[in-house]
Amino acid sequence: MKIDIPYGKETVPLEIDDERVMAVIGLNEVDVGDEEATLRQAVENPLNSPSFSEFISGTDEILFIINDGTRPTPTARMLDILKDDIATIPNLRFLIATGTHRAANEEECLRIFGESFYGSYADRVISHDAKEHEMVDLGITSIGTPVRLNHIAFEADRIVVISSVEPHYFSGYTGGRKSIFPGVAAFDTIEKNHSLSMKPGAAPLALDGNPVHKDILESLELLGDKPIFSIQSVLSHDHRIYATTAGDIHKSFNAAIGNANEVFSTPIEAKADIVLSAAPFPMDASLLQLQKALNNGKAGMKDDGILILSGECPEGVGGGKFYGLMKDVRDPYRVVDVTQRFYKLGYHIAYNMANMAINGGIFLVSSIPDDTVIDMFITPMPSIEFAVDRAFKIKGKDAKILILTYGSLTVPYVRE
Repeated sequence: MKIDIPYGKETVPLEIDDERVMAVIGLNEVDVGDEEATLRQAVENPLNSPSFSEFISGTDEILFIINDGTRPTPTARMLDILKDDIATIPNLRFLIATGTHRAANEEECLRIFGESFYGSYADRVISHDAKEHEMVDLGITSIGTPVRLNHIAFEADRIVVISSVEPHYFSGYTGGRKSIFPGVAAFDTIEKNHSLSMKPGAAPLALDGNPVHKDILESLELLGDKPIFSIQSVLSHDHRIYATTAGDIHKSFNAAIGNANEVFSTPIEAKADIVLSAAPFPMDASLLQLQKALNNGKAGMKDDGILILSGECPEGVGGGKFYGLMKDVRDPYRVVDVTQRFYKLGYHIAYNMANMAINGGIFLVSSIPDDTVIDMFITPMPSIEFAVDRAFKIKGKDAKILILTYGSLTVPYVRE
């Protein structure tokens, strides 16, 4: 068969014998209805919660917690639906849940809020700063995470969370509870929680037994009975609103998961010996951005399999401390040891790559210099076709390959 594999802004043809291919997984197509009706239906029929108008009645202070510009959440469209209800709230503020990201600039704010809305409320928008903002200590989770929250969220009379739900490579899914923890938490809270991504159970599509998810839920419990109204959307691959849920922060999040799976996950009969996972533009900017494609590919691969990762990476490795650690240590076994004992934010990426290098291996087709790729225990490859041929020579003629043409956007799972 001939398969077009995305690479950069173009595609690369791959020809491969049919009998060697376990499956080719592309984008899941879903039917998107009237987007505004979908939003209004959710807000007017919230789960385990009073209606939005009832939720905001009797208060003069509402804090919206919303996603930053790295997420495609349709915040502007949601605020447009709510604008008449919130117009009379005198103390209305918006806290951008940046986590450890930088503050949103004006261009990003215009995109997040919409030009007219931002023009009216620009002086009420604050970007969370995990290191500089005053934090409130709420306690410690059972795993030992110090739960510290931005004082703006802690002091707010009522909170409205606007987010979107999709698979996340170590917390199971984005959205819901993540807007607060780690969205507006202190740096040390986020760092400790992210260290759990190296524990068993931390994987895309996984909530039960996922230590990262459990830790976030415990953190949220320490916030007490703070009134929270949650609005969660599931978007199609072209960022249209496929489904929306609202109300209780846990109920709305859980209700959105089934819709997210319809868009982002695909069943397979078994894990493959070889997985080719392509990161399409613009999710191929750097190796850091390729982590979704890497972890989604890993979800469909045997423990000793070979992952072929494809992405142009015009920005090189990207930010984070993982590359420096791997370059300095130069031994995957020692990287695993160091990351377990002296975790710093971003080390989970080094841990993941080192583990894969020990158990199977990663081939990378990109524009990153070979020496840099080798520093990370990854084998650079000149082309996708060459990488596939080499993988079959190693795994044998009876090996099977799983091909994810949009590996950043689709998570395979073994059908029960």
